[in-house]
Amino acid sequence: MTFVSGNIGRAPNLLLSQIGIGNIGRTNLSLFRSTTQLSTGRALLRPSDDIVKAAAILELDDRIERNEQTRKNLDFAQAQVSALDTGLGEVGELLEQARSIALTQISEGPGADERQAQSVVIQSIIDSMYSVANREGVSGFIFGGSTPGRQPIEELLGSYRMRSARTSLRPDTPGLGAVPITIGAPEAVRGTGGEVLGKVDLQPQLTTDTRLDDLRGGRGLGITSGSVGFSFDGGAVQTIDLTEADTIGDVVDTLEASIRQYEQDSGQTVLGPGGVAISGTSIAIDSPFGALTFSDISGGVIARDLGLVEVTDADFDPVRSTGADLAPRVTETTPINQLGAVGAPLGAIRISNNGQTVDVDLSGAETIGEIKSRIESAGLGLSVRINTDGTGIDVVNEVAGGSARALSISEIAGNNDTAAALGIRTFSGATRAADLNFGRGVRVADGHPDPAYNTDFVLTVDDASGNPLEIAIDLTPADLTTIGNIADTINTQIDAALTAAGRPTSDLSVSIESTTNGLVFNQDPLITAGSGDALRIERRNNSLAAIDLGITDGGWDGATNRWVGTDRAQVRVESVFTHLIDLRASLENNDEFGMQLAVESLEDAIDEVTKTRALVGGYAKRIDGQITRQEDRQVLDEQVRTTLRDVDFAQAASEFSLLQVQLQAGLQTAAISGQLTLLNFL
Repeated sequence: MTFVSGNIGRAPNLLLSQIGIGNIGRTNLSLFRSTTQLSTGRALLRPSDDIVKAAAILELDDRIERNEQTRKNLDFAQAQVSALDTGLGEVGELLEQARSIALTQISEGPGADERQAQSVVIQSIIDSMYSVANREGVSGFIFGGSTPGRQPIEELLGSYRMRSARTSLRPDTPGLGAVPITIGAPEAVRGTGGEVLGKVDLQPQLTTDTRLDDLRGGRGLGITSGSVGFSFDGGAVQTIDLTEADTIGDVVDTLEASIRQYEQDSGQTVLGPGGVAISGTSIAIDSPFGALTFSDISGGVIARDLGLVEVTDADFDPVRSTGADLAPRVTETTPINQLGAVGAPLGAIRISNNGQTVDVDLSGAETIGEIKSRIESAGLGLSVRINTDGTGIDVVNEVAGGSARALSISEIAGNNDTAAALGIRTFSGATRAADLNFGRGVRVADGHPDPAYNTDFVLTVDDASGNPLEIAIDLTPADLTTIGNIADTINTQIDAALTAAGRPTSDLSVSIESTTNGLVFNQDPLITAGSGDALRIERRNNSLAAIDLGITDGGWDGATNRWVGTDRAQVRVESVFTHLIDLRASLENNDEFGMQLAVESLEDAIDEVTKTRALVGGYAKRIDGQITRQEDRQVLDEQVRTTLRDVDFAQAASEFSLLQVQLQAGLQTAAISGQLTLLNFL
């Protein structure tokens, strides 16, 4: 309330006026503050009003803003995962439809015409599967993996090429963990790429351009950085800094320069005419005049990594001139002429895939990268990679086109067995028996106490007079290691039977076809030149060995007197598209056995899709839970901010009313004070 101080007995009008105006101004200011609080709803109007509260409010504002963005990300993830779950559900339904059709066609034994009609239905399922697999969500293709902007599955010459990355895309959602919003399609849909694993260690040699990062090193753990020490004939240890070395050529040059400098400074001769050089896969040092000893400095390991220090020897002397094997890795820049396993110039190879056959000319290729480029640019849907051990290359089939259009790599006559030299021939002596028939291996008759019931197939070979000899072939599980071992086992049994019958072993032998891939039974031409017939092959005891080895699928070649088998080591993509295409082909060809195989594969695919959908359901539940937690956290933050920042309307209204009264009283007092004169004090 405005008043005139009682201690001012007499005062000039100017002083009284200034006191009144000051009191009215302060009341107006308080009234303005109260009015602002009521109109804005904020108790704290500027940081200077309460620095501690202002700092807390700023922190809460930042947290709430970040929470709002996280919530948007979660909503985004929720929508994407929902689309992913829907897509997986449709994939499962399509697979169930295909499986039901196949089981019906097998169990009821319908005619060829009806099965032909059902193949059209399977084609429609394939079309629907292609559409679902390429469905887009809010963040791109739901099965696009970590590259959702790229179509995951593409059509290629009537087949389907898998392009999605196997890794997933994860949103920026703190607290959610590793929850993806896209996947690289279920394994059953995306498929496992058909891999021709390199069977040969290409034995890359060291060159001056070999990078240290491309070496496994003397310890097999790569090459570290640091300095090495050396001493000659027990002299003082000298230090060589190799921290700037990037290639093995840098190491060799630095070592030789440092040792030459030591020779100049000490007046001793250390290196012979060979100096420091490269020998195969090791560093070679010519030290004919004494022991040149290397060591690691300050607990380092680079001397051991470079093979200069071995477990039992650290000296280079007239006896030891080469270090440990540095085990170079194959890289795309590895020169072909530095591959120890490739002893002859490369030529052409024949690749069949997706119904196409192309001869790929690798002659003139200078590096592994050029081989990769030429194979991939053949347009067959293949990719080439360096294997995980860094010892060779693998060829990966990315096209799901059915078993009949699987990948096969073979030789071309007169091209130095290039495919075998690179280790990428599908059917060779080193091919594992377990990899035949798309991983089903070779199934033999075995375990019966009567040896006659363990016979897998019988070879009937005549002599020049037409006298037949039946040769029983009995393969055991122990024989089923590699194609080469199987061929050796068959040859052993053939030779034993021919010898027992008093016939020359040249009448019949088995080998691996060098060009077309497959087992070849070579019959002596004199047999058919006389009264003998061509070789005959018959399965026994329901054994599938002759089928699984591609023998019964082959045929007699009268021009060369050979029974030529087929390539059962072809490689396909294990995908629902492959299985559906196989089912369609089986229905078209009225092949009941093919339908059964397709049903088995579809059942495995259904299980895989079900597992993946369950996993996605778990992701969705985690997202829902995180959304709830985020909402609770935001409500709590807003409550605390309201307590600190917002005005108490009841209190502010009361203060506003009191300030109005105070202002009115102040104005009245100022008016009265302004009317006083000296006479009022006499």
